[in-house]
Order: sequence, then structure tokens, then C-alpha cells
Amino acid sequence: MTNAKRNPPQLPPDAKLIDTHCHLDMAAYDLDLEAVVHAAAALGVVQIIAIGIDWPSSAAAVKIAGRFQGVFAAVGIHPHQAAEAGDDDYARLAALAEKPENKVVGYGEIGLDYAKNYAPRALQIKEFTRQLGLARELRLPVIIHDRDAHDDTMRLLREAAPFPAGGVMHCFSGDCELARQVLDLGF
Repeated sequence: MTNAKRNPPQLPPDAKLIDTHCHLDMAAYDLDLEAVVHAAAALGVVQIIAIGIDWPSSAAAVKIAGRFQGVFAAVGIHPHQAAEAGDDDYARLAALAEKPENKVVGYGEIGLDYAKNYAPRALQIKEFTRQLGLARELRLPVIIHDRDAHDDTMRLLREAAPFPAGGVMHCFSGDCELARQVLDLGF
């Protein structure tokens, strides 16, 4: 694979894009975050959602959202971090989300990941269920991570439905029928 720069796709000049999932808090962006955000804007990206995967990255996403016009935040606990999350983390995430000045527009990245099993499945299910409830209380759309866990993910989403604020399926490897089922839940 080469790192050679490619020409960006040619879009209509009035195209407006939203990047719904960026981990802008990662170390790879430490030196050029501002350039990355400005380059995205130059290519027609009008909004970016910086995603949290735990308390520190969620707080960082909020901080980054505060620095840039058009950048917003999502807060949550990723299934890989489920074993490390505690009650205080959820309280702090809710506190971040409740303040309009923090620009929190979604709850995620949450869900199930059975491919790597960094956290036990039962714990992932418990924390995912908890976060679906928190998202509903906060009236936020959910950002769902579903990796090799379709049956349990769909079961838990059906139990938690409806989703009046909607949601986004991320890390989705399901088929068209599964996508229809997700859309029927209000995503």
C-alpha cells in the first residue's frame, strides 16, 4: 500500500457532507488536527462528529468540538472498554451530554463486539443495555458498534425500541435484510 496522495472524488460544488464517526482524539491527530478539520471542510464536510469510546475520549471529543465550528461530540463506552467503565463514568458522560455548550449530539460508540471479546459478552450486554437506556433518557441518537454480534445486538435494540432520536449503525457487517430491520426500529 502506498501513502501517495490521491485526488479526492469530484463532488458537486454545493455538496454538503457529514462525517458521522471520527476519533479525532487519537494520537495520530495530535500534530495536525486543525489541518485535518480544515481539509475536510475544504472538501465539503460541513459537520464532523468526534466519537468517544470511554470517559477520557468522550471528554476529549467534547473539548475538540469546542475548538471547531461544525465539529460536534458523541459520548459513550465502547464494548472493548466495558470492563473498565464504572458508575462514575456514566454519571460524568451524562453530565457532559446535558450541557448544550458541550455540543453533544449522540450517545456512542456503544454496542457489542464478539470478534475480539476484550470484555466478557455478558458484561458487554449489560453495559450496552444500560447505555441504550441512558441515550433514551438524554434524548440522544445512538451510535451502535455491531461486530459479529448481530443476533444479540438486534435483540437488545428491539427490547429498547423505539428510538425517537434515531441512530447510526457503525461497524455494521449485516446484510440488506438486517439493515431493513434496523431502519424499522427508527434508525
